[in-house]
Amino acid sequence: MISQAELHGEWLGGPLDARITALDASSAEVNVDARPSGSALAAAFNLPQLALQGMTDWRLSTTLHRPPHDLFGPVRIESELSGLAVGLPTPLAKR
Repeated sequence: MISQAELHGEWLGGPLDARITALDASSAEVNVDARPSGSALAAAFNLPQLALQGMTDWRLSTTLHRPPHDLFGPVRIESELSGLAVGLPTPLAKR
């Protein structure tokens, strides 16, 4: 099991920082912070290019487990979607 690691890079047109910290001999906590671009998110999910514009912060957290347990614990993804415009007709539009 990994005792500790930090990874830095780019994902979907924005920065990504990941931290892995051992909880015990058979599990580790994973936290990822990223700021993908709206256009890259739209492309990744096959949405119209004008549907998402700007950039938004999000955070993913989960726990990794060593077998025989499930590999991942619950996965939590959080974002306030601040900075992201959604180009949909009213009332679904977000600016």
